[in-house]
Amino acid sequence: MHICRNIFRGARMLHWKQSGEAPNQFDTDPPVQNANMPTAQLAEKEQTLNRIDKGKPTSSVIDEWLTITGNLETDGDVLVNGKIKGDIRCNLLIVGQQAEVEGLVIADEVVVRGVALGVIRANRVRIEKTGRVDSEVFHKAICVEEGAEFVGMSRRSNDPMNELATSESQAAALRQAAAEMRAADTAAADDAEDKQEAVA
Repeated sequence: MHICRNIFRGARMLHWKQSGEAPNQFDTDPPVQNANMPTAQLAEKEQTLNRIDKGKPTSSVIDEWLTITGNLETDGDVLVNGKIKGDIRCNLLIVGQQAEVEGLVIADEVVVRGVALGVIRANRVRIEKTGRVDSEVFHKAICVEEGAEFVGMSRRSNDPMNELATSESQAAALRQAAAEMRAADTAAADDAEDKQEAVA
């Protein structure tokens, strides 16, 4: 696996030299605990990290010794290794294995390897096997790996990042369910009347 990591690192260094791009601060070697990870899974994790645009100053890392209380908003990508208590709005959020996020998350993509508490609104959500999510998740697509802990509700939405659109769709669904219940009650009452008339 050390050979695989060196190959990935070598390929990235060659790409940086040829393209003139600066390496991204998220684009680091996998942690030591991933040394026994299957090659396919390691490659998938590398692809996730490489999707972050290289050289953008808007990429942010919350280190493991940091605890932030308050809201965080950026147009870029965020890797959390520490703790955040507050709402997060960003492009891509990666919650590291030792990280904890508590609050509303609105992002294009969310990858959870640690703990996420609150509400997640994202087009794509992936809960990896080390992840624990206790929240309501609004999404277009969701992937929960075997071994992950997911407590809460999963709600598919065409526009999960739009709170108003999601609320309106929920309200519409509730109105429709109430109408169906009223129709069922009316039908049952009519049926009961018909039976009483038949007996009389």
